[in-house]
Amino acid sequence: LNKSLPEVRQMVVQMQHRYSQELISCFENAQSDDEKLMCLKAIGNAGLEDTVDRLQDIISGKESDITPLALRVQAIKALRRVAEKLPNKIRNILFPVFNNPERNPEERNAAFDVIMESKPSLSFLEMVAQTTQRETSNQVGQYVYSCFKKLSESQLPKDKRMKRDCKIAMRLTKPFNKGIQYSQSQRFQAMDDDMQMGAALDIDTI
Repeated sequence: LNKSLPEVRQMVVQMQHRYSQELISCFENAQSDDEKLMCLKAIGNAGLEDTVDRLQDIISGKESDITPLALRVQAIKALRRVAEKLPNKIRNILFPVFNNPERNPEERNAAFDVIMESKPSLSFLEMVAQTTQRETSNQVGQYVYSCFKKLSESQLPKDKRMKRDCKIAMRLTKPFNKGIQYSQSQRFQAMDDDMQMGAALDIDTI
């Protein structure tokens, strides 16, 4: 069994690479933006690391200026499943998008969402929090603030570390309470400590 494991791993890697190329070809050969959106959703669902560089080109490469907003946003969202596998690379790709006030608020908020999926450290969360002090977009500012607040109040065991760090980072976050017409992130949750059971529903309004 031990002798076969490296061969199995190599076979899996080869299959993943081949499938990544097929998904990328699907995007390249698509005849319409709707078809491209479907291909980007398939890429996101697959969550393969070999697709990251091509997604980066769509998000912030030379062609990004002429790429429709919907495709850029979907390319950002397609990085969600690889965010924990390649946290530093994903943050390096998306933080400049999030931190650029000239970018559309929708793609900035999408970039922030995926950055949070990478489970950033406290120091990185504090850096993100500090950006709200000079934030000019109410859409982005309120979304970031409400997401930090939501996580800082989370009762879910899986959020234990992020809850602690977001509480600390919120001290550097500028409060945004501009109303329901602006982007925000909310969580409705219920926990039963005796039964060690709970449920949570996240609602993000972009």
